[in-house]
Amino acid sequence: MSEYAGYMGRVAKLDLTTQTVTDYPWSDRERELYMGGKIMAAKILYDNLKGSEKPLSAENIVVIATGPLTGTGAPSSNRFDISSLSPQTGFLASSNSGGNFGYYLKKAGYDALVITGKCSGRKWIEISNDKFVFNDADDLWGLKIGETQEKLGEKLREQRGCPVKCGMISIGPGGENLVRYACVISGERACGRAGMGAVLGYKGVKAITVTGNHEIPVYDRERTVEWQRKWSEYLRNHPLTGNQLPRLGTAGLVSSMQMRGILSTKNYNYGKYAEFDKVSGEALAEEYNIVNKGCLSCPIKCARSVMVDDREVKGPELETLGLLGGGILNDDLGLILKWNNELDELGLDTISAASTLAWAMEANEKGLWDNGLEFGKTEGISQVFDDIAHRRGIGDELAEGSKRLSQKYGGKD
Repeated sequence: MSEYAGYMGRVAKLDLTTQTVTDYPWSDRERELYMGGKIMAAKILYDNLKGSEKPLSAENIVVIATGPLTGTGAPSSNRFDISSLSPQTGFLASSNSGGNFGYYLKKAGYDALVITGKCSGRKWIEISNDKFVFNDADDLWGLKIGETQEKLGEKLREQRGCPVKCGMISIGPGGENLVRYACVISGERACGRAGMGAVLGYKGVKAITVTGNHEIPVYDRERTVEWQRKWSEYLRNHPLTGNQLPRLGTAGLVSSMQMRGILSTKNYNYGKYAEFDKVSGEALAEEYNIVNKGCLSCPIKCARSVMVDDREVKGPELETLGLLGGGILNDDLGLILKWNNELDELGLDTISAASTLAWAMEANEKGLWDNGLEFGKTEGISQVFDDIAHRRGIGDELAEGSKRLSQKYGGKD
């Protein structure tokens, strides 16, 4: 246990090969030096990896870590980090999310999970305080994110006889099929970059659910509440976090990037897109946004909520708008909303997926790779994304990402 408030004082080590759980030693001295999150994960990986491990291997290690402010109510603090070797780069990667998994991990009594080995089959892991169960996930394999979350919710509800509030992370078909930029989803939020979904997919982990009833310790509750009020007020009064982000979300930066000449246009051949206003944050707010949403304990509420196929879903962020807009010469904002949702459901990082698509379009245009993809041609893109997630046809190659495609076909520039 820890002498410091803000920590639960325990780190769990899960050996997937033997399906056993032990305490990972993590001292207060280490808490002083490596407070939490990505730096804590980096130290654990540094101590345990020899340098010869491959990202998609049983020897690779996954660390899911929280910070000392997670779950304390501090504004914008309920985030968690997944760190491992990246299938995209081969190097250490840190993928961060605002979903609720970190909060519930601490409620279960843990600051972090250290995941080693590889499942003998397909599993979903259920954590409830000190109880860890490795459940068969054959009936979940192949499901998209929403279907997985719904089915796991039903399983927990049937098991306990009532609805269960829990944290949950899961992968989609993209992670199962080892797409190098597959992501991990918590609720509607994504650990998007670097392919952490593929790492979990290789290890045979479809999902992890976590719940608990531990109290997250705070040293001085009264002073903490005072500080929280102070910083929440500061965020609400700041022009960016109190006005632009709540009003337009990160999508509001599309216009700023256009003005500065750094908005991806035709795979970054240009920095300005003539039709940018049709895919801007202003257009999203005026034509599609239903209500603002925010991550747990965040007063900014910069997330957009939109309708796609008669369902209310999370709207796109800045990068998705820019890359699936001007990046591929598409001015149809409705299509971007649709593609954003489809990519989330497939468990694919929208940024890498869009960038790879744009690279393939330019490679086709320059005669490097005859793939049928063209700038401004939006018909069939949904099918391309589905093919990527399931590694069908050209989707199998697009699943490797633009770096490896350029090594194969040329066009590294």
